[in-house]
Amino acid sequence: MEKKEMQDKVLETLDELGFRTEALDNDVFGFEYENTSLLFMPAGFDNGMLLFCVPGIFPVNEENLWLSAVLMEKINNEICFIKSYMLGEYLALFYERELFGDYDLEETITRMVINLHKAHEMANMYADALVKKFGPNGEGIFDETEDEDWTDDELEDDTND
Repeated sequence: MEKKEMQDKVLETLDELGFRTEALDNDVFGFEYENTSLLFMPAGFDNGMLLFCVPGIFPVNEENLWLSAVLMEKINNEICFIKSYMLGEYLALFYERELFGDYDLEETITRMVINLHKAHEMANMYADALVKKFGPNGEGIFDETEDEDWTDDELEDDTND
């Protein structure tokens, strides 16, 4: 299936699911789900890939670079199918899926959107816990005196408050 044909099919399916997409630039389309802003990015259709993104989940700057890196690693290690990368000056969540065989586009998109929304909530909890423990710039995040296993036990305790 050609890129434009697939893009139109995905946009039609999003509309049928009740999402109101807004064309942004460079064939990127924005929409909302449960107060989460998502992007549909049709890049990669030439090889059958479907890509959605939650942009701007955490600002990245020179002062909080290490904190951002730790958050990105936590997301990438803990949340299945979702990856975090820098997009401009922010971390963003991405969910990419290959469309092969006999797939149900409506079910696939629904699952991807719901999983991204849940991942966004988890990423926010992780970010809040990190900022609470280390401050907005991650002071002492790599001090030798800090407990090196904080990412497992302490972070989980902080997110359950």
